[in-house]
Amino acid sequence: TIFSQSLMGAGNALFQAKTRFENTFWATALGSLFLLISIIVVIKIKSGLLSLTLAYSLAYFLMATASLWLSRKWVKIAFDKTTTLLIPLLKRSLPFGIALLFSLASFKIDSILLAIMPLSHNLKNSDAVAIYSLPYRMFELALAIPTFLMNVLYPILIKKLQEGWGGFKASV
Repeated sequence: TIFSQSLMGAGNALFQAKTRFENTFWATALGSLFLLISIIVVIKIKSGLLSLTLAYSLAYFLMATASLWLSRKWVKIAFDKTTTLLIPLLKRSLPFGIALLFSLASFKIDSILLAIMPLSHNLKNSDAVAIYSLPYRMFELALAIPTFLMNVLYPILIKKLQEGWGGFKASV
């Protein structure tokens, strides 16, 4: 899913730069609809966690594929079969990847500890994690609206700035 999300993020960046947000919508809607149907099917047939994981992975792959397909108007996509670019890219991005792993671990370590440590007061670990995580979810939800707003406004403001400071200043 990380690779699929990376491809989708690249597509979203292109759509943002071209102010074609409907393409992001269609790619996300397609993958989300597939995921919803897959989850319903997995629950109905009482499959398991592995099937849910596969459904998520396929949904993200579908979103990435849709993003790539929708971006073909602006970018010619070709995959290099050699490793001449891949190895240097991996070497250069490895420190950033390690930093992201440490960041994720430090962000989630409290929930992980709550999930595995023995608790008193007749509280299940999963309940403790849910109660503890609720304020974080509310905070993330509060951040979503300004984030979406800035994702839409950023390319427009950049175009205004490129046209000149006066137009940019007037639009802000």
